[in-house]
Amino acid sequence: MDEVPAGLNWPPPGVQLARTEEALTIITRLLRGETVSCRGAIGESVSDCKYKMMAVLSADPGTHVRQVKAMQAMGATAVVVMKSPGADALGTMRLYGEHVLPQLRT
Repeated sequence: MDEVPAGLNWPPPGVQLARTEEALTIITRLLRGETVSCRGAIGESVSDCKYKMMAVLSADPGTHVRQVKAMQAMGATAVVVMKSPGADALGTMRLYGEHVLPQLRT
């Protein structure tokens, strides 16, 4: 959805909107426990398993800690945390502040 970190230009607004809508549909279906397979805007087929491996989709703080630590072990120096639309943003920040970040600092 965001080509800028990869050094590419932003796509036109219509393409951005379509990609965002597609991503939200995929995330919603995964959170419902569905198996999802789709063809993204770049033409690469992405299975639900691969998507789950690339994203942290859980309300469990322990899952977030494990997956962020795995990213760190692979050399990541920054991790972006985004919440789902309609989710409790303050609750997400509180969860990270109280349960996730302290575990990542140890």
